[in-house]
Amino acid sequence: MFFGPRVIGPRALPYFLDYNPEALGAPDTWDPTHFPVIACIAAGLRVMDVPVPYGHPMAQTQAEGTPEMILKRVRQLDELTQGTFKYARQLGLMK
Repeated sequence: MFFGPRVIGPRALPYFLDYNPEALGAPDTWDPTHFPVIACIAAGLRVMDVPVPYGHPMAQTQAEGTPEMILKRVRQLDELTQGTFKYARQLGLMK
């Protein structure tokens, strides 16, 4: 659910198009590809994996292996994890 291509149905589309982290009191760095999914779950919409044949270029794989990119990904994962819990609590999905 968290990474890769997205397939979005018409009922879920407004959650992505209208996503505004500042209106939620969140930093602009809250990822617009992840947090609308949480809003869809809170709204009772079905969220599921859809397998797609995907591969990214070798140059991207090589760039991801540098120490700078690894550190960047760790920071992004930390922010995403903390933000996910905070947003899920805001939406009443967890206490």
